[in-house]
Amino acid sequence: MRLNETLQADLAPQARTSQAVASRVDGVPPPGSNLFSVASELDVNISQMSRWELVDFIKQADVPLCDDTVARLDYLARPDLERLAFLTRRCCRNQINTFRQARGEAAPFIADL
Repeated sequence: MRLNETLQADLAPQARTSQAVASRVDGVPPPGSNLFSVASELDVNISQMSRWELVDFIKQADVPLCDDTVARLDYLARPDLERLAFLTRRCCRNQINTFRQARGEAAPFIADL
């Protein structure tokens, strides 16, 4: 089973009496499905992506970027896009780890330094 499928199965809300309770744990919303694919991307794969793949990779994650930044992604240089891709992956990993820790579970991703 791939890492994404394992994480999605682990993060699926457990059966509870209320959907509102199942969708949030201590005020932390569950991560979206795109976060799993972004969070599990390898360094090597990100480094080998083309400019357009990097733009798509950054856009597919729901990260708190300014609207102006998202609109200008097509015009950024490749090193800037690669850096944003790594930051996007870090943000997704942090969201997943925060959700897991709020549920009292171990974080699946080692904190990026």
